[in-house]
Amino acid sequence: MAGPALTPEQYVEQSGMACPGCGDTRFVFGLDREASVNANSVSTEVACSECKATWKDEFTLTGYTDLNVEGVDA
Repeated sequence: MAGPALTPEQYVEQSGMACPGCGDTRFVFGLDREASVNANSVSTEVACSECKATWKDEFTLTGYTDLNVEGVDA
């Protein structure tokens, strides 16, 4: 069996728009299932209709931006 077409790092560089199994960019789609929520991450199931690979995209909490709390002195 051949190895993956993309490493996890290459997958991120492609913004998750290419199948890590075959490298195809035309047939990657999210599956209609609930996201799995963990302490600091969320994962969703993804599939490629070209090579039939499935995997999970993982999103990690990195912080927050644009906090606006009215009435609080900074």
